[in-house]
Amino acid sequence: MDKTTEAITVKVELSIGKPVKEVFEAVLNPVPYFVKKTSGPMKEGAEVIWEFEELPKGFSIHVRKIVPDKLIQFEWPRGEGKEMNFVEFSFKPFSENVTTVFISESGWPDTEQWREASYRNCQGWMHMACSLKGYLEYGINLRKGSFVHMKFD
Repeated sequence: MDKTTEAITVKVELSIGKPVKEVFEAVLNPVPYFVKKTSGPMKEGAEVIWEFEELPKGFSIHVRKIVPDKLIQFEWPRGEGKEMNFVEFSFKPFSENVTTVFISESGWPDTEQWREASYRNCQGWMHMACSLKGYLEYGINLRKGSFVHMKFD
């Protein structure tokens, strides 16, 4: 198979000391611990804009599937192009008060440019998971000010 047609998938996972329903609802509405603002709720079939402090134009999220307390799937643009990557959040209760969140993003072409971009997004998803944990478990916002050193166009 041609290397440029193979797709890369990045994955992260983290356990959060809260019941699955609470963790799931926080991902459906990622304000304020991950995004600055959204254009509306994530509902199956909806298109939602996620706006970030350092990237006010935001990203368009195309919600594909939601299974309450179990699964959120959406697509969003890869880079500045029209190509879309597929993102999936799955939620598994470890115990009554601990939920493990699994996040994957797939669709990255296997080229140097897109490998680098996939690494950045993998870091971003881990930051999102840690921010979710900090917000739900300790009431703190880990994302605020985390990317002041980066310039986004």
